[in-house]
Amino acid sequence: MTPEDIYREIIIKSEMILKSDIIETNIEKLASDVDKLFESRSLRLIVVLKGGFIFASRLLRYLKRYQIRIDFISVSSYGNNIKKMGNIKIMGIDALNISNDDNVIIVDDVYDTGETYEVIKREIVNRCGCSIRGCFLISRNNDCKELYAIKIEKEGFLVGCGMDFRDYCRELNDIYLYKNYI
Repeated sequence: MTPEDIYREIIIKSEMILKSDIIETNIEKLASDVDKLFESRSLRLIVVLKGGFIFASRLLRYLKRYQIRIDFISVSSYGNNIKKMGNIKIMGIDALNISNDDNVIIVDDVYDTGETYEVIKREIVNRCGCSIRGCFLISRNNDCKELYAIKIEKEGFLVGCGMDFRDYCRELNDIYLYKNYI
């Protein structure tokens, strides 16, 4: 199968579940919540690549502050599989220069089980003891206590807005549910 065939199959077998204008409205509201929560304090966004970068760029447009520093880390919990492997690797965390005074927000695309977020959070807290919150485009977990823009409970693989299936469809503006991924 060519990359074009794979891409076409994902789109054909997916259901569009959120249009970009609804996503944008929810991101704008989330940015307002972040501004209220942190008031005039400076922020340090740690964006989880690859999925979190599109959401982070959209979120940044609505934050009403000037003191934002941005860092990027890469997390591998899937490898080439579509199911989580259980051993989470964080790349780029050693390059972070975070102090105890920083207000850190970990920005990622999806809060699913929370396992990846908790591993990242624990690693950063062990290094600096700073204040940390998570900020997600999507929560798929009823127990999520972090900030998120949209709740989705439907089963299936989400693509679009930074979320991908085997590196395909990340650039889509709408969010699709891809059910036939086995």
